[in-house]
Amino acid sequence: MKDVTLTYAAFANAIGAHDTLTLEVSLVWHREYLKADAATRASRREEFILHFMIGSKMPEAKAAKVMAQSRTARTAKAQQLYDRARAKFTYHVVRPEKKASGKADIVAQALKLIAQMDAAQKRKVRAAL
Repeated sequence: MKDVTLTYAAFANAIGAHDTLTLEVSLVWHREYLKADAATRASRREEFILHFMIGSKMPEAKAAKVMAQSRTARTAKAQQLYDRARAKFTYHVVRPEKKASGKADIVAQALKLIAQMDAAQKRKVRAAL
């Protein structure tokens, strides 16, 4: 392979542009995923991972073999590629909702505790604040 001269900034720019493009293009698959049943979701996930590995220069027969293996039976290199594929599937297709910050949970827990207190305990809490 011929050496390519590319600045670090240009490299990062290209990765960002590619990521943005693939995220925009994958929106249709994300919408399909949201409407799909569990079996279709699992099938799509397996299909994505298989074709991601093939696209990463793994021969199709080897990719199919890796898909059939358990996590512990895969080589470290094959498992790393599988994990990268799974992460890309999650990022582009699943797009999980961001979770609420921990502060919201702490506040909800505090309110729940206060609701369980008697009047004397509530006065102590108010005095401490």
